Amino acid sequence: MYSQIQQACLTQLGISHFALALRSPSSVSDWGATEPSPEPSPVNIALQGDETKEQPLTEPNVYYVRLGPWLLQTSSRLPVVEPQWLSDLAAFIGAKVTEVSQPSEERQPINIDHFIGRTLTSTDKKQLWQLLSQQTMAAGRD
Repeated sequence: MYSQIQQACLTQLGISHFALALRSPSSVSDWGATEPSPEPSPVNIALQGDETKEQPLTEPNVYYVRLGPWLLQTSSRLPVVEPQWLSDLAAFIGAKVTEVSQPSEERQPINIDHFIGRTLTSTDKKQLWQLLSQQTMAAGRD
């Protein structure tokens, strides 16, 4: 009584085609079910094919922060209240933490995701200072 496409559509909508068969023939014909089913259009074919396609991987968000001579990179925006270690570092070097849209120089940014959202241990502080020092020394050689 229904074409395969019509049955698939009814199934997608959660409508049982058996329940529709219990209706009177006049109400079914009002829906066009007794007419011959049209050939699937390219749009329908494309929509059917989209169900099996994998979603493309999205690029992770990247945010850049300038702090004195350093360009820092995070995968999420910094919280409104900066991490204490970042505020302390900014006060120590006498600079402000500033979010920038794109890095302007060719220097490699320092990824600080590991240090965000936590209290730094002495090992973390040494590791962070080593990263900052390496970039400062590399910039001095340029």
